[in-house]
Amino acid sequence: PVPFELSPTAARLDAPGTPRLRVGDRLLLLPGKRGIEVSHEGYRSERLSIDVSRALAGGTPLQVKLALLPGVLNIDTGGLPVEVLVDDMPVGQAPGKVEAPAGRRTLILRAPRHLDYVAEVEVAGAGREQSLQAQLAPAWGWLELDTRPAGARIVIDGEDRGPAPVRLELDSGVRQLEVTAPGRRSWRSSIAITAGQTL
Repeated sequence: PVPFELSPTAARLDAPGTPRLRVGDRLLLLPGKRGIEVSHEGYRSERLSIDVSRALAGGTPLQVKLALLPGVLNIDTGGLPVEVLVDDMPVGQAPGKVEAPAGRRTLILRAPRHLDYVAEVEVAGAGREQSLQAQLAPAWGWLELDTRPAGARIVIDGEDRGPAPVRLELDSGVRQLEVTAPGRRSWRSSIAITAGQTL
């Protein structure tokens, strides 16, 4: 009889190719080298190689702790393609399904020209599927500008963006604005564009 201490306690013990009988937390095995497989639904199986002897039978139980299989996160981003990171490690793309280790995890969804979506998620693991809906906020704002006289040229960060009046979509942050018109002195200013807002 070889004693085992299993986690989870209901894990299955198999000794392929050799007669065996499980009695409680002990597995009755013939002497010699034996391969043992420990398995449980929702957990990663483990294979052990042990030398069955009287000394082993009367000794400390063999401790086997199976690791939970990852969970599956089914992420809906409303069709926006995003990179998915779990605990700062890339795990795949969404919308769609990605695997994540069981436990409390930090989920980050990242897409160009959008603010990162960050959430704490309790991943059930054991291959179970969980649904998550996420909406990423835009990382841009809008500039509405009119001039007198009308038709003055609008230059943003050195790039001509056409004549006024205009409504421009700009990445958030500080931008350099220049307004020019023939026969008029140019006007320059720094402007702060806030994500999701109109200036």
